[in-house]
Parts: sequence; structure tokens; C-alpha cells
Amino acid sequence: MNVDMCLTIDEADRILEANFEEEMKQIIKILPKERQASLFSVTQTKKVADLARVSLKDPVYVGVDDERKRVTNEGLEQGYCVVPCDKRFIVLYSFLKRHQSQKVMVFFSSVNSVKFHSELLKYIHVDCFDIHGQQKHYCYFLNIYVAFLAIIIYAKNTSWDVLVYVLEFNVCTYYIMLLKN
Repeated sequence: MNVDMCLTIDEADRILEANFEEEMKQIIKILPKERQASLFSVTQTKKVADLARVSLKDPVYVGVDDERKRVTNEGLEQGYCVVPCDKRFIVLYSFLKRHQSQKVMVFFSSVNSVKFHSELLKYIHVDCFDIHGQQKHYCYFLNIYVAFLAIIIYAKNTSWDVLVYVLEFNVCTYYIMLLKN
């Protein structure tokens, strides 16, 4: 096949989480039918499968660790809490204050959200630093290096029984996902 058009959809699950499903379908409709297409997604949801059906012809599925019986690693406990939008920050703040002696990593859905919450937390005296893709490379990599160094030191000097939390703050409208090891 002589293909002049290449379509790559990366992080399809994230695109669909942001409610761009109709826009993606409209874009795909106007593209030439003869094309090489690739779709990448960390999670395999119904929406991702629907997008794959619309955008791919004779797709080949490549999975990682499909034979695993458990999705979550041993010793990793997952949970979530339902929080209305207007209460999310106070819940985050309370959680961070309650666990201030432990390492907590919070993920936000955008760089602007990272910047805003970092400044707000610093203003109310919550010790934190931010890592995002719009930092100057030196600062960005320095923060990553410091974070990895802290994790290495932490891992060597503490028991893994100590709880470490990873929070996804604005995954969707109503919940905060909680992972702890």
C-alpha cells in the first residue's frame, strides 16, 4: 500500500477523558481512508475501543502483561473517595497536613493546575515543589533528580511498611484516586 497519510493518536484514553470524543471522530471522518494509523492508550476502555473501531482498519492489539491476574502490584492498596468539586481542595489540604511527615506525590491534569496548586499550597505553608513540562530544562531535570534522589534515600533508609501516597487530584469531576505502598 502506498500511504501518503499517517495518523497517530497518542494517549487516546487521556484525549477521551477530556471529552474530545466527538472532535476526534470529526477529524477522522475528514481524513483520507487510505492511511497508516496507530492508536496508543495506557488503559483499554470502551471509549478507546470505540475510537479504535472508527479510526483503525484491521487493528493489531499489542498488550503489556496481559496474562497478569492482578492489575495492582502486590502490597499496593488502591482506593478512592467521592468528593464534590467544591470540597476537593480542602480534602487535599487535610490529607497533606495529616500526612506531612510522609512523601506524597499529587498528579494534576494540566500544567496550569500544577502551578496554581503549588503556589496555593506554598502560600498556606505546605512544603512542596512542582514538576511539569513547561519548566526550564535545568529546573525541570533538577526537580526530577531531587525527587528520584529522595526516593532512593527513602527506600534505603526506611522500611517499605511506611506508607507512601500517590494522589490523582483532578482525574475527573468527583473523585481523588489514592494509591499507597
